[in-house]
Amino acid sequence: MKKLSIALLGVVLAMVALTGCQSPKVMAYVNGSQISVSQYEEIVGGLEDLGQPLSAEDRTGVATNLIQFEIIRQFAADSGAKVTDTKLQQALDQQVEQAAQSGVQLKGGSLEYYRQYTEATLLIEAAGQEEASKALQEAEVDLNPKYGAWGPGGEQGAMQALPGYGSLSLPSSVNQDR
Repeated sequence: MKKLSIALLGVVLAMVALTGCQSPKVMAYVNGSQISVSQYEEIVGGLEDLGQPLSAEDRTGVATNLIQFEIIRQFAADSGAKVTDTKLQQALDQQVEQAAQSGVQLKGGSLEYYRQYTEATLLIEAAGQEEASKALQEAEVDLNPKYGAWGPGGEQGAMQALPGYGSLSLPSSVNQDR
């Protein structure tokens, strides 16, 4: 019986090691920093509060963007690129005003999403597009399989969350690009 328990424990540990980011509380690890499921769900809920439910593709896009925003924040910190709080607030105020003119009130998760988007945009401007693009390509991302798999996609091969694939089920064409 003891041998069976030890063998079973070994199988369980191997499965956990092979499946990547499996914590139900973590959406992704980005270069070791985590993006929690609660952060992701707050953003998704806030965006859905704008008027309609997000499709599975939209949810994958939110996951991609949150990961990219984190990569840009880390890259900017490492490169010394900064944006003042005043500049960020002014740019965010413009986003809020444009949304209001369209009859949309950004608040809660939707406001946080636009804050992160605005910050990432300003940091890319401050640090340089080419350098930021390189950081996006080289980042180490461990995405919880519930949210897809991280790999190249899109016309320019940008790294993104790929819907419908767990970390162990990437199609061979995606694995070749990695």
